[in-house]
Amino acid sequence: MGLTFAKAFDQVRQSGFRSINVTYPEKELVTSKVMVADPLMRAIGTVKAVVFEVDGPKGINTGYSGFMNAYLAGQGTANPGKACQMGTGGVGKATRSAPHQFWPVFQGL
Repeated sequence: MGLTFAKAFDQVRQSGFRSINVTYPEKELVTSKVMVADPLMRAIGTVKAVVFEVDGPKGINTGYSGFMNAYLAGQGTANPGKACQMGTGGVGKATRSAPHQFWPVFQGL
């Protein structure tokens, strides 16, 4: 396409799309173009999905919710103990933030 991310985002929005999926590294760039209602999601600093609403685009971090739903389904609220996370992309930021919701003293390596 030969467009910058900003121009591609505006073109998609003006073309009538209802939503888009955003991948790394643009999932960090798009945060400046959307409203993120949840303070935890804003703190993570990435947006995986954008929904175009009448009052403006809304950003959602599905990496966080997907990880938490899977963890809670398999482990409940059991503390994972010492953990090692490899990778710091958008989903890595989300999964790094997720344990702190239940275990404020959680420490990754």
